[in-house]
Amino acid sequence: MKQPWLWWKKEDLRAERQQSIDEGRDLSPAEPEFKRLFAGDVPEDAQFQTAGDNLLDAPSFASAVG
Repeated sequence: MKQPWLWWKKEDLRAERQQSIDEGRDLSPAEPEFKRLFAGDVPEDAQFQTAGDNLLDAPSFASAVG
């Protein structure tokens, strides 16, 4: 659960992704969404925040890190 004061940035999501990869997790199911969010034209707005929350709460990510 994301804290209300936390505002995702692309760098934060990259760090979460890299940490999981470094731990040997298979994030292949989540890679398309990571790629979409890392695109240069995606603003870090409220929709980005929701997408980041959903990505990190998604079963494909949660099972990889859980």
